[in-house]
Amino acid sequence: MANLNDQQLSFNTFGPIEENVTALAFDNNTIWVGGEDTYRAPARGISHYNLNTQEWKYFEAQNIIGLENPQIRTILTDSTTVWFGTHTGLMRYNKRANRWLTYRDTEYWGRVNALAKDQHILWIGSERGLALLDTRADSLDRVSGSERAIIYAMITGPNHIWAGTEAGLYACARGNRKWRAVSDEKNFTKRPIRALAMYDSMLYVATETPSSLLSYHIGQNTWQEYTLPEIGSSRRVSIAASNKHVWISTNQGAFLLNLTDRLWTRYHTTEGLIHGGVQAILAGQNHIWFGTAEGLSRFHWSRALLE
Repeated sequence: MANLNDQQLSFNTFGPIEENVTALAFDNNTIWVGGEDTYRAPARGISHYNLNTQEWKYFEAQNIIGLENPQIRTILTDSTTVWFGTHTGLMRYNKRANRWLTYRDTEYWGRVNALAKDQHILWIGSERGLALLDTRADSLDRVSGSERAIIYAMITGPNHIWAGTEAGLYACARGNRKWRAVSDEKNFTKRPIRALAMYDSMLYVATETPSSLLSYHIGQNTWQEYTLPEIGSSRRVSIAASNKHVWISTNQGAFLLNLTDRLWTRYHTTEGLIHGGVQAILAGQNHIWFGTAEGLSRFHWSRALLE
């Protein structure tokens, strides 16, 4: 793991079990870290980092019943469960029982790229459409008509669940199960979407073609566009937003947008990132975590962005 603190880089002799970090998620005072195969080695398991004690815990697939696919696309946590979207479907970890389960019925859905929770309903976005899991009944259902949709991103907002797909932006009112295509005057929402993020009443959308970051003020129904060509050439895109800044990951580094002056700043290996291929971003109170193709980097951004 690389520690990027006020532009100073130091290397620690510990870190995630996977070199190729593809998914990150907070769970109270801990972070879950998932990865994928590299050309050097297959994926082995999932990592868990305690922010208070700075201790790592590793869950290796070869030693754990129920942890059947350690290639992780996305992670979502709640009070009792950690949900994992994998290359071959859905997997969960019950924190209280310390038990893993792979949903084998989802193996035919292709890669699960996105997860979103609405009370007891878990929405599942994959390469072959949309599905839901009723966590009370532990029952799975496919959303009819969505089978041809490639879903890349999902996010839970105050009133809606949002889904970013190859065919544009979709929304479902919370507590409902009916999805609708979102429309706007400039057809922003018809673009192929790679990533989504929410901050207060702002929805942030990364689009592939044209390659831009869009911001949508839900209450005012207004859109802003911030061009970023690097999005279009990236296999993975991730967004982390605050009130003044937006981070976005690309295969050419991490980019920071200042919403006030609309200027982008790029962070790459010359600034201390362990690798320029950034695949996941997680924003904490004092640090930004970057999952890259060759490890995990941490940046003390609250000091660096002190105005």
